[in-house]
Amino acid sequence: MRNSCLSLLLFTLILWLSKCEIYEARNSDDVHFFIAHNPKENNALLFYKPEQEKDTETKENINQIQGIFKKIGEEGRTDEEWVDALDDKVHILRIDVSKKENSGAVAEYKVKYTPLLIILDQGDIQLMEAISENTFEHVKDIYQIQKEKEGKGDSEDGSDDSQHISDEVLQSAKKAADDAKKAATDAKKALKEAKKILEDHLAKDKAEDEKDSNDSKDSSNTNNNKNQDKLQDKKNTDNKNECKLDTQNNKAQTKNTTSQIRAPAGYQVEYLPVLRKIDNSQTSSTQERQSSTQQKYVNHGDHLHAVSS
Repeated sequence: MRNSCLSLLLFTLILWLSKCEIYEARNSDDVHFFIAHNPKENNALLFYKPEQEKDTETKENINQIQGIFKKIGEEGRTDEEWVDALDDKVHILRIDVSKKENSGAVAEYKVKYTPLLIILDQGDIQLMEAISENTFEHVKDIYQIQKEKEGKGDSEDGSDDSQHISDEVLQSAKKAADDAKKAATDAKKALKEAKKILEDHLAKDKAEDEKDSNDSKDSSNTNNNKNQDKLQDKKNTDNKNECKLDTQNNKAQTKNTTSQIRAPAGYQVEYLPVLRKIDNSQTSSTQERQSSTQQKYVNHGDHLHAVSS
């Protein structure tokens, strides 16, 4: 316990004497102390494995990141304006994940791959990614955004220039809002006109379709009426032909009947139907009687004269 306290005191002294530095964690307690001691400046963690730094490309990417946190004038420091603007007020802590003493921090940050860079702002994670050739630009974006926030905070102190700039920004924003509102109004008007044109077009198409449908119905009805008239005419013609045929048949039947009942020249036969009961026993005598009494008639113009055979 005493050794642990001494280690923390020594680590605190090192942080206090340095401006911008790269630190190496001895255990998980160092990681916790680094984050809690000065969260505004102690805001970068680098989890790594020593054997990975033997790879040339990986080592170059790590050195490029560490160059951001080196002191001014120190060899390997990144020579860019945005790094100079940090004014040696950012610190990074390297954590060897292969050391058992750092296992608590590795588990706390759920480190699954290395080398892993974590950028913090007051303890909140802003960036967490495996280091690659693109990581440097991502870190640059993070620190530039933080500087812009700090600059806005300083401008809110109340100088005339800052107030003037704020008014200009406000006017510009208002103009942009007005332009956007006008564009939205124009777009809405254009949409309304397009909608009306579409509705008129649809109404016109509907009217034309209804007209074509009515014309088709009228044409169909006319054709049906013509066909019905033709059928009726044909039916009437057939009836006439049937009537004519019936008349001819009646005439032919009448003629045949007349020719059948016409008597020989000079004679007129009168047909007198006789209903009687047939008696077989008297058939022969009756026939003899009828044959003896059978008579013929002679036509004398206005009367008939009976002639005995």
